[in-house]
Amino acid sequence: MAVVVFATHKRCTVCGEVKPLDNFYAAERMRDGRQSRCKACANVYQAAIRQNRKDTLLRNRQAGIHVDIGDESLSARRDQYIVMLAAAIDRWRDEEDVQDRDSAREAVLFRCRQLLEAERLVQP
Repeated sequence: MAVVVFATHKRCTVCGEVKPLDNFYAAERMRDGRQSRCKACANVYQAAIRQNRKDTLLRNRQAGIHVDIGDESLSARRDQYIVMLAAAIDRWRDEEDVQDRDSAREAVLFRCRQLLEAERLVQP
């Protein structure tokens, strides 16, 4: 006969505290149905990610990498986009910090996606 034990508490993998399950967000893919981080740690982590994105956008704008596709035709701005993409790619290659390299890579992919959407090659 199998014994089934239902856990009511879980240890957070970040802060190490044992907390009730309702202090963990739901996660269908996890064995126990809850994330490994408690809600407090998950919120701190997400706030750091949001701040990192804001900082990356600010650095990109200051470096002249910001691309805003408006009503202008893409063909009139094609050279400008190529220069901005090249600068973003160079920044991506030169980054030593893994997080900065990943954010630069995301910026390059975002610019490429903007160009493809402007050309109507992909759906927004």
